[in-house]
Amino acid sequence: PTIYETITTVKRPSSRRNRTYDAIGDGIFEISENILPKHNQKRYGQLKGASDKMEPIYKCLLNRKTKMAVIGLGYVGMPLAVAFSKKMDVIGYDKDEMKLENYKRGDDPAGQISGLKEICKNIELTSDRSQLWNAKVYIIAVPTPIQMDSTPDLEAIKNATIDVGACLKKGDYII
Repeated sequence: PTIYETITTVKRPSSRRNRTYDAIGDGIFEISENILPKHNQKRYGQLKGASDKMEPIYKCLLNRKTKMAVIGLGYVGMPLAVAFSKKMDVIGYDKDEMKLENYKRGDDPAGQISGLKEICKNIELTSDRSQLWNAKVYIIAVPTPIQMDSTPDLEAIKNATIDVGACLKKGDYII
């Protein structure tokens, strides 16, 4: 599968039904008919309007005129950063400097990515929040571990939104 077929994001509307959207591609943020179960395809149809608004930023990303930032480089964020770095400039942001050094040396603790040392040359790895100013699109991929009372620990998300919020400019996008 191509990057367009594999990178997706799931939103939970107020009705609490899952909807699946393409996160990148010619039909950016349109519901992906090919990955929805057949019984859901008729129900959800097409999301209108979002692709027109995203097209200019999508072209800027592909032409490397602007950057995408992936916040949190764990077992979800790092593979996303790697996938996007094949087509656009990516800033990989994580507060754990030791993790970033390990990635630069080619050490992948999750064992998901082979040839990581070479791949990381295409990703601007940083723990410096000021580098996020160079991005136009932000993907937050931080952990939400379950606490003893069965609720998610949202501390990492709160910290990530503070970091991104400090660098937001008019017209930026957060996923």
